[in-house]
Amino acid sequence: MWGEGLLYEVLEKAWVDRSERTPIELGLTFCSDGLILGAGTVLIPALDQARNRSIRDAEPRALALLTAAYDRQIGPSVFDHIRCAVQRWDRGDRSLAEVHLALTGLGRLDGGRSAARRLFMADQLLAAGAEPETILRAMHLAAAAPEFARRDTDGTQPRVPAGNGRISGQWANVGKQLLHALTQNAAARLVTMAARLPPVATFLGVLFFPSKAGGAQQTIDVPGHPGLRLIRQADETHWMVVDESNGEQTVIQQKEYGVLRDAQGRVVGRVLPNGSVAVDLAAVAPSRTRPEEPRLCPLPVPDKFGQGPGSVGRAYEDLVKLTVNPEAPTPSGMGIALANPSAGGKDVVFDDCEHSTGTMIEAKGPTYTDILIKAEKSNFLTNILTGLLDQSLRQVQAAGARPLRWYFADTRAADDARLLFARRDVGREKIQVVVLPFTGSRK
Repeated sequence: MWGEGLLYEVLEKAWVDRSERTPIELGLTFCSDGLILGAGTVLIPALDQARNRSIRDAEPRALALLTAAYDRQIGPSVFDHIRCAVQRWDRGDRSLAEVHLALTGLGRLDGGRSAARRLFMADQLLAAGAEPETILRAMHLAAAAPEFARRDTDGTQPRVPAGNGRISGQWANVGKQLLHALTQNAAARLVTMAARLPPVATFLGVLFFPSKAGGAQQTIDVPGHPGLRLIRQADETHWMVVDESNGEQTVIQQKEYGVLRDAQGRVVGRVLPNGSVAVDLAAVAPSRTRPEEPRLCPLPVPDKFGQGPGSVGRAYEDLVKLTVNPEAPTPSGMGIALANPSAGGKDVVFDDCEHSTGTMIEAKGPTYTDILIKAEKSNFLTNILTGLLDQSLRQVQAAGARPLRWYFADTRAADDARLLFARRDVGREKIQVVVLPFTGSRK
């Protein structure tokens, strides 16, 4: 058995080695290893679906580690959102994962490097056989890991009813929660989310838009809600929400610290640190929103692999986007990224995601048919088909349990894809192949 002094020296040497070669994360962060904090300390390992590992199995250990890191008692309710964050990340829905991390209320480690060192030491002691409760008792914090491990979700949280055909059991109105209890950490994550969105966009029931400087009146049309707009008065502090479908008007006013309140004094929005504005649509236009509906599609990201503006390929992608989500099409040039667990979490970008079902979408326009014809004449068809097989396999792996649908502009290309997927299935048989003719110019 090691003596206390020798054990300390061993741990201290291990810490020096780790801290010299590993960047220190002062906030909860996801990587290929799972949810980490400090100098690469893994709080919740990446899910191993093959062994059906339960997140709850790792929670007593993670509770002890968080207690050591933040040097205070961590309430079990924190893990309601950590659990959701890990599940969302595993599904590739990174934006919602970030939101749930913000809702934990755990900000950056105040102690910086010393907090990361304390976390590392606790992790090493647990790895050496110490029980989580031992760590908690050593820090004089009363938290019973066995009770915590058996704890279910907090019944006071608004939830989506189970068995509704959606992702049941998820919290509703998470965007609203962020706006009403905006910690510095949550504000930073909201700014990050807004930066990934188009200039004016709705996400999680929240409208994000830039606020113009100066005294001129500003009008914002709410995406996906025709006739619903926000009008900022020239004094820059008063807003009017106008719903032309029913004639409703709601006045909101900017108060201290950038808080937006309605006539009853309720918080309905915030001016974020980067100057953009976030407004809770369920509060200012309840007849236009359905907060009980969970978001099934991740946040759009720039599609680096799509064809440029004005191209036939881009025109066909936009046609597919309008067909899939007619009320709120994904912006042109944007796609939907899911992490591929079979490739170390590397992103796979799809052309779109169907909002009502979560189905992932790929578009193959008329130029793809032209490429097939030319490749066949030039004896390069094998190369093209190999690329198609590689892309389809990556998408199948990243989509996981999500449905997957490919749109083709021409019947011939669609038939070739069906036959190819059937012969080289490995999950490709799940891909629904649909023909959506392109009526625009092919030049």
